[in-house]
Amino acid sequence: MEEPAATVVVGLLVLSLLAALAGASVRWTPREHLLVVSRRGVVRRVVGGGPAWRWPLLDTVEVVAMDPEPVAISVRATTRDGHEVRLLAEAVLPVVPPRPGEPADAVDQARERAETGLADELVAAVVACDVADLGDLEVGGLAVVELDVVLR
Repeated sequence: MEEPAATVVVGLLVLSLLAALAGASVRWTPREHLLVVSRRGVVRRVVGGGPAWRWPLLDTVEVVAMDPEPVAISVRATTRDGHEVRLLAEAVLPVVPPRPGEPADAVDQARERAETGLADELVAAVVACDVADLGDLEVGGLAVVELDVVLR
């Protein structure tokens, strides 16, 4: 008589384990976001809105918002006429999703490269102009937020 009860208990335990595994394996991606599934630091796949499968304990997931993000860029340079300036500018960078096979931190690396490139362009533009012309400075979509001229 005890054998059918043991079978029922084992069956319920197996079903509970399968339900827990399924719950841990499926992730939902919100609208306007991507889910980046990576394993051992390499992107396996990128999934748009909706459900996405992952292997628990093997895959890591990161939700990436696709909204362009404002980035503050601060530089210090000397103008053509010899004034040292500190400049704070803001740019809006689009988010470029990683591709399978790329490193898992490809989004962060691309953002850092874009920030560095814009900062280099901003320094070159400051060096090439006089301090009086800094108010009209435009560099690749950067909006100048704050400008300080360091008096010597």
